Amino acid sequence: MDDTALIHQTLSGDDQAFEILVGRYQSAVFGWIRQTLPYTEQDEDLAQEVFIQAYFNLDTLREPHKFSGWLKQIARNVCISWLRRQKPFVSYERLISDNQTREQIEMRSSQTVLTPEEQLLAHEAFANLENHLRYLSEVHQEIIRLYYFEGLTYQEISEMLDLSESAIKSRLHRAREQLRGVYDNEGTIN
Repeated sequence: MDDTALIHQTLSGDDQAFEILVGRYQSAVFGWIRQTLPYTEQDEDLAQEVFIQAYFNLDTLREPHKFSGWLKQIARNVCISWLRRQKPFVSYERLISDNQTREQIEMRSSQTVLTPEEQLLAHEAFANLENHLRYLSEVHQEIIRLYYFEGLTYQEISEMLDLSESAIKSRLHRAREQLRGVYDNEGTIN
């Protein structure tokens, strides 16, 4: 049965028809959410919110044959709403800049209010950063992840890796330099 028929049945009160639509699009919705917000663990809750909104707004869908695109737009809006409720985002440009501690970056970020669309773009940039990290050495990937992604302090990383704090700072500096080189040579990366 096609989407249009299932939508008409749902609008006529057949909730099982909507369950079929959920089953049909559940993987796609998860994919859209993970593509938009790859660093959230809330994807199940967000997917549920997408389908709840779709169900309660199904009567506003003027062109049932465009259900997939309409559902994708709902998923995008749900992600933007989620971003509105989150802490301001740290961009990768700030991450690779010299001589900034995470605390300085967070303080500046908390003073900068981004629109949800800007936050979405920032999350996409963060996904781009994650992709670029694979070109770093394992040691540099680890230090970037621990400091920026996990939010650990120099002291915590020092204890975890059994290195001095000055060694951690030095590795972090070299990791930023290597990452900057990856971005500078982006055209040659496959």
